[in-house]
Amino acid sequence: MKLFPSELPASRGERWSLLRAVLDRWFPSSASPTGLADAELVAAEQRLGLKLPPALWEWYASFGSGDAVWCVQDRLRRPDELEVSNGFLLFAVENQTCWYWGIPLGELQSPDPPVFLSNSSAKAWERESDSVSRFALQYAMLNVKFGDGTRFTANGPLTSTQRSKIALEYALLPFGELHTPVFPTRFHGSDEIVVELEGDAWVWATARDQESLIHLDALLTPLGMDWSEFCCD
Repeated sequence: MKLFPSELPASRGERWSLLRAVLDRWFPSSASPTGLADAELVAAEQRLGLKLPPALWEWYASFGSGDAVWCVQDRLRRPDELEVSNGFLLFAVENQTCWYWGIPLGELQSPDPPVFLSNSSAKAWERESDSVSRFALQYAMLNVKFGDGTRFTANGPLTSTQRSKIALEYALLPFGELHTPVFPTRFHGSDEIVVELEGDAWVWATARDQESLIHLDALLTPLGMDWSEFCCD
């Protein structure tokens, strides 16, 4: 069965099923994340004096224990670390605390509210993703390259010509674009390789087998690709 659909599923239930499949495929050395106890989530709500949106609750309740997925680079905060700042519920933080991800307090009543991105002051916000469930998938895809079961990886500087070649060769995966403060990020690939493009600046490739990574290299080397790292053994 093909892992990546052509379009992102509309329902949260289907999105969580897709997330489970992504984690099982791309984090093979990690125990499949399990959920956190309801008591942890209830305690967080009582401490903060608010109700967590259903989608955020479901993310924690189904997958929240997976530090090997959610905390390998940036960090999904545990319920007892959630905080409110400048009108946002902060639930994830970049690894050097250069920016935060949060949900506007005015959107907490939404079943699947949008996610916003802020700088380190948590004062200047921009829309990052249209929903928590989409962002959970995007966040997992960002961490594919850091998975502890990954053997076949490469990364390096990217040119617009190389980017165009990747876009022609590999389908755009149905997660949408992330708007990090530096470069917009998109995901291309197939069931066997994920190619993360950071604008026209950098490419990360993670493959499940040697042949898939070699194929990408063969496409880009004639276009002047100079990998900073290439692990194919």
